[in-house]
Amino acid sequence: MFSVLRALHGLTMLENPVSRAELLNALLAELVKLENSSDLVITHPAPSFVADQLCSAVIQWWGKEFLDEPPSEVVIENGIVDASRHLQELFELSEAEARSASVSFVGQLSRDRTRNEVAILISHQGPREIAHGAYYCNYLALGSYYDEGYLNWRAGIQAKLRSAY
Repeated sequence: MFSVLRALHGLTMLENPVSRAELLNALLAELVKLENSSDLVITHPAPSFVADQLCSAVIQWWGKEFLDEPPSEVVIENGIVDASRHLQELFELSEAEARSASVSFVGQLSRDRTRNEVAILISHQGPREIAHGAYYCNYLALGSYYDEGYLNWRAGIQAKLRSAY
């Protein structure tokens, strides 16, 4: 657990921030260590998935607890990871396709926004909305984010989701 605390301490030190990947690796190593010592039983077939979920939760908690938001780079990378996961679940994209669409979409958002503005947009819109934007704008290449075509397409998606419940 010491490595996780060290990683979290590094996250709070803005002059020496820890990347999402470093935090994820620290969480995974600690989970494996706890499982090997019989202090924890992981029933999920992929401990890295559990570590990834914990990493997202830690980053969100950390942003609320210590700052208005974590550093932009961390928010953006976490948003890409979360949106990619949603793309895989919602639209059955492969991991590579989902990551590519998410990264391209964030690049598109970055063209006329600062890094901080992109991080705020990702944080406020949430991973599902970012996934929808990535799918429509980059994977399907049907138009621009929040243009009339996107809004109509998204309304159709939302209607389908509501009818599924």
